[in-house]
Amino acid sequence: MAFAIIFVSYLEKILSFLIIIRVLLSWVPQMRPNFFTRIVFETTQPLLNAVYVVFPGLRRSMIDLSPIIVFLVISLVRDLIVAGLYRLI
Repeated sequence: MAFAIIFVSYLEKILSFLIIIRVLLSWVPQMRPNFFTRIVFETTQPLLNAVYVVFPGLRRSMIDLSPIIVFLVISLVRDLIVAGLYRLI
């Protein structure tokens, strides 16, 4: 069980880190596409698209709040999974 809890926590940290990198890369429009940026964008795009489906008005706003919403959701999901795993112990 401890392995599952650690795995879920690390997965949440990795996803959060990738989203932060994506936000930083979005501020550098001249960044050439390469293997690293492609991995970051392909990994995070499904998460951000899910937010755009639920909140379609975010695409029209001047500030993209979808990364913040993704942070909140993955933190909530991690907390729920970890709490459920602790109950099994």
